[in-house]
Amino acid sequence: MADQGGELAGQISLVTGAGSGIGLGIAGVLARHGSVVVCLDIKAAAAEDAAKQIEASGARAFSRQHDVRDWEGAKVLANEVEESIGPIGILVNNAGVYHAASLENLSQEAHERLYAVNVGGVFGMCRAVIPGMKRRREGKIVNISSVAGRDPLALSPSYGSSKSAVLGLTKSLAKDLAGYNINVNAVLPGFVWSELTQQSCVEMAAITGKTAEEVWQSRVAAVPLKRAQDPEDIGEAVAFLASARARNITGQGLSVCGGAQMHG
Repeated sequence: MADQGGELAGQISLVTGAGSGIGLGIAGVLARHGSVVVCLDIKAAAAEDAAKQIEASGARAFSRQHDVRDWEGAKVLANEVEESIGPIGILVNNAGVYHAASLENLSQEAHERLYAVNVGGVFGMCRAVIPGMKRRREGKIVNISSVAGRDPLALSPSYGSSKSAVLGLTKSLAKDLAGYNINVNAVLPGFVWSELTQQSCVEMAAITGKTAEEVWQSRVAAVPLKRAQDPEDIGEAVAFLASARARNITGQGLSVCGGAQMHG
């Protein structure tokens, strides 16, 4: 049940890739903490279903179809949301794709498509919402990177480096926007079962000769807590970074991975 008096009450959140997996989990948690959520997805039906699920919990939600590769479309979208729903206070850049291939077997087309979504999509959405946040002198941006952004998986040079780029952009924007009271942070999911994870396991299995289940179980076995993470685990980390409790946290990457990576 959504908490209309929660710590994110009165905030409007944009969540990309909200139609399934981690994005759906993030959108649901933000709504549970009181935020009005605008669910964005390249698939209109998926975005609509996500918004309906959230509304069924008693929260307010809206849906919009959007391809994050469209920078100019992002500006139009942000303006339309602010005019019809209200000021965007929280942006969560979650949309992403995966591709497994050794560098010598990686096609330029596959690499450029992955970067256009995983990196270009973050640039485009930030570019669209930052002007409004600057005018209001407040805002929260949370970029979804990956533990692979710090410690890339084998046979995934495009994916790992794209998530490293997201971390770099997060720190760069945190410095640029601090004077406007805009916090920019990243969350690094570990091993969350989703359509994207299933795809990664299938592709990795085809390369290594293992089954997709064996690939998945080997990943979970490497986690000190011996369990995978849920989309809602990622959502709670995002909700914290989007809240007033995190007002003095910016330029950071928070790993939610059961201890698969430890930094001190």
